[in-house]
Amino acid sequence: MKTSHSTRPGEARLREPPRHAPELSRRRRLSWQAGGLAALAAFSMVVIMILNRGSPALLATSFPKAEKLISNERAYFSPKAPGVHLAPDWMVTSGSLFSDNGAGWTGVPDDVAPNDASSNGTDSAVFRAITRRADFTNVTVSFQLKISELVATERTPAIAYDGVHVFLRYQSDRYLYVVSVYRRDGIVAVKEKVPGGPSNGGTYYTLAEAPYRMPLHKWVPIRVTIVTLASKSVRIQLTINALQVLTVTQKHNHIAPIMAAGRTGLRGDNCEFFFRGFTVSSAAP
Repeated sequence: MKTSHSTRPGEARLREPPRHAPELSRRRRLSWQAGGLAALAAFSMVVIMILNRGSPALLATSFPKAEKLISNERAYFSPKAPGVHLAPDWMVTSGSLFSDNGAGWTGVPDDVAPNDASSNGTDSAVFRAITRRADFTNVTVSFQLKISELVATERTPAIAYDGVHVFLRYQSDRYLYVVSVYRRDGIVAVKEKVPGGPSNGGTYYTLAEAPYRMPLHKWVPIRVTIVTLASKSVRIQLTINALQVLTVTQKHNHIAPIMAAGRTGLRGDNCEFFFRGFTVSSAAP
């Protein structure tokens, strides 16, 4: 049974009858190409390696070359059910996570509850993937991101914050930091969500935001750092394509900073995207 935590903030969700699954061959139109794209991908990997030099990796994830389901929401809610796909590094609390040519992929987003193999649909219009490890405090999360397209479904109409977001110090789906790295409205943002309120049982507080829009169909290096300072405040920095686009230091004010270790992960709203080289490294205050 689908639980409310996989809905988007502020929206009541109703299930539709299953419809025919999107053809996985659709991803062929987004396949890697030789020449310039390969060179750009190689450059992006070098950028991430330079930025992370000297920081010990706490978690380094990878995906197989084969096109296959890694895990989905059904495995999260029924992990002991026969035929479900469990992943060593990831828990998919909503949607489906596939591999494609060494990258993680949301599949073509729709609003259909998936079966064990996600062959009838993906439900990735509301995509949530978190790490199994929950001991990340002062860390840098780095990866390469490629946005394919934004979509909308009957259950998930287009809204401003559709896009890709990074989870930090994830305690629960109601208590965490969220860093928006790509949004439909061209905004990047840092928010804290605390329990109690209209957004699926919580309330979001915007800590910082700025205009920035990533290009589509290109690999872009992403780097998000969170540290607790000696002053007991929390600093979060967002770097995209080697450019620092957002920094915020959260002090004790009307909402307290999240000090505890937690999970990290990725969130997608009405967005088809690929990611690779997802690494969590230690970060010094």
